[in-house]
Amino acid sequence: MIPDTRPISLSACAILCAAMACAGCASAHAVRPTQTAARGEPVPVRPSAETSPTVSREDAADDPAVWVHPTDPARSLVRGSDKRAGLGVYTLDGEQVAFHTAGSINNIDTALCDGTHIVAGTAVKANAVYAWSIDPRTGSLERIDGGGIPSTLPSVYGFALAELEGDTFALTTSKTGQLEITKLDLVTGQIAGTHTATIPVGGQLEGVVADGVNRVLYVGEEAVGVWRYDLPSGDTGAVDWEEALHHRRLIDTCRDTQGAGKLTSDAEGVTLWSPADSETEGYLIVSSQGSDRYAVYTRAAPNNYLGAFQIIPSVDGIDGTTHTDGIAACAASLGERHPRGVFVAQDDDNSPERQNFKIVDWVDIAEALGLSLSDARP
Repeated sequence: MIPDTRPISLSACAILCAAMACAGCASAHAVRPTQTAARGEPVPVRPSAETSPTVSREDAADDPAVWVHPTDPARSLVRGSDKRAGLGVYTLDGEQVAFHTAGSINNIDTALCDGTHIVAGTAVKANAVYAWSIDPRTGSLERIDGGGIPSTLPSVYGFALAELEGDTFALTTSKTGQLEITKLDLVTGQIAGTHTATIPVGGQLEGVVADGVNRVLYVGEEAVGVWRYDLPSGDTGAVDWEEALHHRRLIDTCRDTQGAGKLTSDAEGVTLWSPADSETEGYLIVSSQGSDRYAVYTRAAPNNYLGAFQIIPSVDGIDGTTHTDGIAACAASLGERHPRGVFVAQDDDNSPERQNFKIVDWVDIAEALGLSLSDARP
């Protein structure tokens, strides 16, 4: 295990966040925030669709992931974890087309592993990672983890997949403040995992996302804020995970716990809207759970804060979101209805129905915040 670093100074966090906020105000980056965003108020956006309610009752929905169909993007699918029962599969209109019973699946993500489309996630009760292959024609799933890839953490929680230098890694976070990196390989049709490193981050963690193009990880420490880890190369060109611990910084903090920042605890879901044809254009989005809003930052360093949005009820009866856990963003063109992709958020209170996920067209978010739509090229 990598040795821990010095404890974080809360006053230092506050100073850092204030500096970041000022830097964000001065940044051009082809962004002209709306007057509402410039005043620090969240801009409202409306969902274009919502998924069917979860199979399970009470607190069940947690984390979504978007899979892009390789030949017909309009047939892309949203997966959503039901942390009491398994994995739901939904169309972009929100219709449930499948459910995979697998127990307590918490956070999920999609990626390519050795040329195979996969979706994987944390199985809390099994303390393992579960993985499914995705049929590129139909989007159907087949379990391929050999019963689960065991974790070295005391309790798995958050999750993401990272594609780095041709390899695929599972990134697993824990309530005990650690980030586990596991290299995944497809061996005779099954996913095998090799433990690579464990990084101590701090307190309870959940949200994590990887920018594989720029070799950057973002990790949400729920009661503190969001960390950025730049991933340096070792002698062989592969990521030096030991050295990565010394290349981190807080990009924002929770003002209710740290005295400054744009977030309100918990800092929950973390995702990227990142066009495939650009190394720097795009946005980092963080679920500020305590304030029912989503903070937006530039993808390019130093991750300047651009504003926040809230999901409010639509005119056709879809309710807004509150107390969101997991989020996902997709910058691919998903057909005529979503030419710049979508944003998907877990909704904690979908009364009188069970919990579900809300789908928002990215154009609506970009226009509300005054973000550049040229950052996605269909």
